[in-house]
Amino acid sequence: MPSIYWGPIEQGDILDKEWLRTIFEKYNFVGIIHLAAKIYVPESVEKPLQYYQENITGTLNVLELAVEFKVGGIVFASTSAVYGILESDTPVQEDRATCPLSPYAETKVVIEHLLKHLWESNHLPSAILRYFNVCGIDRETDNTDGHSPHLIPCLVKAFQQELVDVQIFGTDYSTKDGTCIRDYVHVVDVAHANVMALQHILSEKKSIVANIGTGKGNSVREIVGSVSQYSKKEFKEICLPRRKGDVPRVVANIDFAKNTLGWEPKNSSLEHIVGSYYGDKEAIPGHS
Repeated sequence: MPSIYWGPIEQGDILDKEWLRTIFEKYNFVGIIHLAAKIYVPESVEKPLQYYQENITGTLNVLELAVEFKVGGIVFASTSAVYGILESDTPVQEDRATCPLSPYAETKVVIEHLLKHLWESNHLPSAILRYFNVCGIDRETDNTDGHSPHLIPCLVKAFQQELVDVQIFGTDYSTKDGTCIRDYVHVVDVAHANVMALQHILSEKKSIVANIGTGKGNSVREIVGSVSQYSKKEFKEICLPRRKGDVPRVVANIDFAKNTLGWEPKNSSLEHIVGSYYGDKEAIPGHS
């Protein structure tokens, strides 16, 4: 895969446990950063069996081998979707009860519980990282298409058209411009968080749960305006009713990640994120 450049690449399927075993036998893993999963909420509603099979069974294979081969720790990519619908605009903290509302989020909660049990039974330390809205492109890799059904890459593609119509679901929320506010974090910052979390659990020998976001939010209209500015194209705004389940504001409280890991979202300003899709070399200050 073009987005991996730190070492050898072994292509396979984590559902194939025998293949996976050969990888564990070939390398002496100190730790694991587990990112392999299906991640799209609407698809999970349509294909729950596939999501449970790939996300849970695949992860069970990884964890069983991690215990067998005495791996030192595992970083698990979870999601802010485990929190469900928030009752207030206050930045959400890790100690809030989980309330998954989709098969995708449910699979993440199942693995979170399992990791906690593995710490109690096998003393396998884990870092459960609850990512918020991961976006942006790392220009140091060849992966520059930004393929994703999420808001920003979809807007980038929409602004490639001759005439740009932008659909906005809900313009009457109690926010600064009437549209939903979400916490967007650049993929480069997420990568840094992964590494720092693994280093932490390997040295401290204990498990943690941490939000990975920015602690700030951008509205849908702010995102649209930024993409319009970078693409140098005007657009027509089409206002549609609110989508069921959308809340005005979802932002992470990232105090734990900052204080425990020493992590900061250095690349996650709106300018840096949107600029990365347009090859703006000034937008991403680079890897720190």
